[in-house]
Amino acid sequence: MPVVADYTTVGDPEALFQDPDAWRAEILVGGLINDIKANICYPLAGWGISDGKGEASITVEWQIYSRIGRKIIKKITSIGTSSIKNSSTSGQYDVFYNAFSQAVRGLLSNKEFHDIVSNDSPVVSLEDNGQSRGLIPPIHYHKTSSKVSLDESKKRVVTVYAGDGHGSGFFISEDGHIITNSHVVENAKKVVIRINGGVELTGDVLSSDRNRDISLIKANINSAQFLNINVNDLATGETVYAVGSPYMNDFEGTITSGIISDYRVIDDLRFIQSDAAINPGNSGGPLLDSNGNVVGVAVSTFSVRERTTGINFFIPIADALASLRIAP
Repeated sequence: MPVVADYTTVGDPEALFQDPDAWRAEILVGGLINDIKANICYPLAGWGISDGKGEASITVEWQIYSRIGRKIIKKITSIGTSSIKNSSTSGQYDVFYNAFSQAVRGLLSNKEFHDIVSNDSPVVSLEDNGQSRGLIPPIHYHKTSSKVSLDESKKRVVTVYAGDGHGSGFFISEDGHIITNSHVVENAKKVVIRINGGVELTGDVLSSDRNRDISLIKANINSAQFLNINVNDLATGETVYAVGSPYMNDFEGTITSGIISDYRVIDDLRFIQSDAAINPGNSGGPLLDSNGNVVGVAVSTFSVRERTTGINFFIPIADALASLRIAP
């Protein structure tokens, strides 16, 4: 991650437009120039020379926008001043640039701004060799074969928002633990969780295994309706159901059905292959058995020339839990 003025930033700091990584930013900063005062002198104007010098003052109102809270969370005003005593060909411009630069430095040195953007809450990164750089508290998920209706199951599936994108996820515990894909949360430390029906919560990303493409989130809730887990492989041909929020949250709780087509090993990782349809936004959503228990996590689809093929891949839930170091 690039660092600018000792602050960690997202994407390319030189990219003014269409930075492909910009969606990962949790905080956006915008400046509104409220006042400009200047006294510019052109000492040799009578000789046809446009060299300038002078002094300027710029007042900027900075607005700090939280993509997590979806609102402006702070307004900070800073004033920048500049004085150029020696005339130069760019002096009349430099005096404004320097004043604005001072206003920017005033923002960066503001303690309230620093406290907002310097979020140092840890995210456990799980190494490919199986070692974790941190500890995850015990999570009590439920293994059962009890019957849960699809209508009830989809209420336990959530939409996960990180930056401008979204994916799906599902509760595995009453105290708010959620599983989704790591490519859904990317490098975000906090995300927005939308429960089926419209209620939104803040979630902390606790850990991620990018190699397995799986992440664990803790939502701010203590009485979540969770899905039960079935860690056993289903037989080829058994019926399964994919649940998620394809394309937009208007389609949250969308259910598609198919069968277990096969189990595949790709780059030494196991996947469930199924024709249960998934689309952008389904990533991280559950694959359910006929009893409404989770058997897999939606991760990708195989297409040819941007056309769907009915070949979709899911991470077996047992593998997902193992990658996150969640004990059976």
